[in-house]
Amino acid sequence: MRTVNPPSTVPNAYGELHSRLAALQDSASGFADLSRLQLALRSLESDNPTLRVAFLGLGDKGVHAARRLARVLLADALGSEEAWETQLQDDTGDGRGLLLRYGDEIDTVSVTKDLVQTIDIPSPFLKRHGLEILITGFSTGGLAAEESEELESQLLVPSLTIPNTSRGQVGFVRYPVHMALLVGQGVEGAVEAARILEVELDPALVGAALDLPVRQDAERLSVFSGTGQIVDINLASHALDLFRTSNANGAQFSHEWEASNVPETASFISSAAQTSASSPKPAIASTIASLLNSATIAINDGEHTSLQTADSASVSPPKRTQLLSDLTSWSASAHKDLQLNLTAAFASPTWRRTAWFRLLWRIDDVSQVSTHLLQHAWLREAELELACVSGKLLEGGLATPATLREPEFQALVPEGMQAELVTHEKVKDQEESVAELMQLPTLLSRVKAQSGLNPLFNPPWPQTIALARMHLIHTLIPPFHARAQALLLQSLTTTAATSALGVWLVVATSGVAVYEAGAVAALGLVWSLRRLQKKWGIERRKFAGDVNDFARRALSEVEGHLRKVVESGGRVEVQQAEVEGWARARKAVEDARQALAEVQQGSSTP
Repeated sequence: MRTVNPPSTVPNAYGELHSRLAALQDSASGFADLSRLQLALRSLESDNPTLRVAFLGLGDKGVHAARRLARVLLADALGSEEAWETQLQDDTGDGRGLLLRYGDEIDTVSVTKDLVQTIDIPSPFLKRHGLEILITGFSTGGLAAEESEELESQLLVPSLTIPNTSRGQVGFVRYPVHMALLVGQGVEGAVEAARILEVELDPALVGAALDLPVRQDAERLSVFSGTGQIVDINLASHALDLFRTSNANGAQFSHEWEASNVPETASFISSAAQTSASSPKPAIASTIASLLNSATIAINDGEHTSLQTADSASVSPPKRTQLLSDLTSWSASAHKDLQLNLTAAFASPTWRRTAWFRLLWRIDDVSQVSTHLLQHAWLREAELELACVSGKLLEGGLATPATLREPEFQALVPEGMQAELVTHEKVKDQEESVAELMQLPTLLSRVKAQSGLNPLFNPPWPQTIALARMHLIHTLIPPFHARAQALLLQSLTTTAATSALGVWLVVATSGVAVYEAGAVAALGLVWSLRRLQKKWGIERRKFAGDVNDFARRALSEVEGHLRKVVESGGRVEVQQAEVEGWARARKAVEDARQALAEVQQGSSTP
């Protein structure tokens, strides 16, 4: 966050607060009301800033009542009626707001043609308290219960009508104020005011004055509960005219003036404009506090809306639960398939073709039978059901084909096969030249012959089972076949050695030990065949165990991968930039709130 240096006109006591508020324009511009923020900044750039108060007329007669109330508040009872009083009560009818501000010349009334009509008047009340009064209308027709949080902002930033006579159209401009006074007249004004005052508003910033006749010794209405009061503008105007007629009517003037309750309204405004050497006016401090509270609410609402939108766009928890249940069912079925089909395959006549005695004349059956067993009985049904489960994940929006095809079994794939798989992907993805395309069938045939994979087959489900099957065919069967050859060679070597020993014995004894030589040769043959039977049985059981273990590991990898997809896929996350923006805005608001508290605390310290 960059440091904002306050203008030279800002008092030293407000320098830090002004800098913190100015920083909101960068860090919280999307959440703070910039028009109110500019008003607050200007209010801190002087020792005695002007306080802007809005008189908001309610109903058809509200604006006229607000003008009359402003007249009795600003008029000097010791002087005669002035021109601005007549000007104030005249209704121009162009729909623009009216701004009353202090002017030094007593006999001159200045009216400007700007966004609002401006009248400069020599009012002691305006000069003493440093006030500007904006008079405009306010409509309650668009208010709703769910918009109650924005009501205070609407009251403190009223929209002014800008007529366009050349095109017959009107425009609107927002005009921020420090305080708002709701002014109504009669029953209609009371109804309009009641609709607004149902909402809890800051009593330091929003007040109300309802113009109703006040009968002598009659009990006053108490519907405003301290937020506003009943005033009798006619009675106050009569008292003002009576005193101007003759100073002898001072007692009656005082009685009627107090009875009209206008002094209460004047006190509400003047108390908010009290000046202090080390703290801003109460209305300005309340404006800043209200601005910061509104910014905090806007930040929370923005964050809540973004999180809600992301949550609604994500896959619902019930659907995730159902897909996890389907995945669990698939896992149980796959393990059952592994147990039943492999058990049946290792007990089948095809597997019995790898018996020890068949090694003597059909040793090549070891590779053929083992490959056939893995290709047709090793998790075939589980792989088909996996395609169905993957289809559900794709349909549910939890994954993409690329996510499901991500190879999560690389640790078990040999390096040479990984290089081949990369070559396959390049063959599928790269744009080949014409000459290369002419050689493509040969290239694909060679790849398929070397790895057993079809490089053009790219299914939208995990390929772990297929890769693991190819891994077993490439890494488990060749050593298995080589072990069979080694055992057979050892058996034949032992038999040949004992037979040679028997022949030597016959030759050495000149044919006498024929029976002994035959016994030696027979012993060697039986011992070598028994050893072949025992060792080859161990190798077959070890092969079956490795195949089972590898299958369980493959199923575990696939299930774990799909569970991660179900749990983390299909979630719409809020962008990190938004999260960081909320954090910066909150910090800026809290810094400004702390600076305001320090200013207020410093003013209360003697």
